[in-house]
Amino acid sequence: MKFLKNITLLIIIFYLGQWIIAKGLDRLITHSSFRLSKVFSKDNPINADILCLGNSRGVNSFFSPHINNSNPYRAYNLSYNGMRMPTIAIFTEQYLKHNKVPKTVFIEISNIFNQAQNIEYSKYNLYANKSASLNIGIKNTDVNTYAISAIFPLFRFNSELFYRSLYYNDDDREQQWINRYSISKELEIEIDKLPNENFPLNLSDLKNLKELQAELINLDIQVILFIAPIHPQYLPKIENLEILKSKIESITGTKVIDLSNLISKSEYFADKIHTNIKGAEIISDTLINLVKD
Repeated sequence: MKFLKNITLLIIIFYLGQWIIAKGLDRLITHSSFRLSKVFSKDNPINADILCLGNSRGVNSFFSPHINNSNPYRAYNLSYNGMRMPTIAIFTEQYLKHNKVPKTVFIEISNIFNQAQNIEYSKYNLYANKSASLNIGIKNTDVNTYAISAIFPLFRFNSELFYRSLYYNDDDREQQWINRYSISKELEIEIDKLPNENFPLNLSDLKNLKELQAELINLDIQVILFIAPIHPQYLPKIENLEILKSKIESITGTKVIDLSNLISKSEYFADKIHTNIKGAEIISDTLINLVKD
């Protein structure tokens, strides 16, 4: 009997203990300067005039420190590697909940060039307790992660995103997270050998883009859709970019700012689809000229 009581006590301590630890870790994340964590901050809002949304191409195309140092605007980059339009919409929703409405939102639309059918909502499980929309998305697409997280809250912190939120805390405080190297000669040679290809277009993600755009416009926000530069050796190999652009313009009713050929020098790229900090400064200057006074 005593043994069973001890086991029961240990289980209770373990169960209650993990909730206490999870609460402490959650507080740590909430006070992180990592870009995705900051959208949930009520005490230290971002309150940007200009916001950029997208995936890794958005991350490395819009260098907010450069804009903030040379313009009267307060700019912020909310893009994140691999982010799809449905999750972009969720984090934008949270941003608008805790911050003033921005004047302009740039959306780098390369994130809709994908064939994926399932949305990886559970990739952002770290923030599931902060967003009902995200929690529902996880429940509908990854029932195992949803169920385990409901019982064992520490499971939410078992992710790459948790470590990134700590590692990039200082870098993201001033939005310094960006490629700082140039493409190698070896990679340039590999690009030359690549065959021509056609980019896919995810119609579901395109629908999400149109819905997000409508919500932003309804808030009197200037929405600018753009395609970030592509390495000059790789761009000619993409056969259907003009077709995709026309399709997106037709569905959204908005002209797409095509910057795919804006930069012709290889030294401004980190690889075939991502610019580095030097390229990002050129892109940022180009985009900022589109902001209405």
